Amino acid sequence: MCLCGYIGSYFLLPLSAGFLHAGLVMIFSAHMASNIVFALGTFGVLKNFLETQVAKVSAMTWRGQMILKRL
Repeated sequence: MCLCGYIGSYFLLPLSAGFLHAGLVMIFSAHMASNIVFALGTFGVLKNFLETQVAKVSAMTWRGQMILKRL
């Protein structure tokens, strides 16, 4: 449902070219839907691992992002 909302919002966006507020609402809705899809996907993957493994990988990912951010 969220994935359909995400895709649908971006497909309908060109139709709102004359209506600024409608376009902004569609962009906001699409981003919210994509965040929900990402969170559900991440949870779906992480629930198959032990808590210690999830914590270790999360910390490693965060450190990697911070290193890349500094470059």
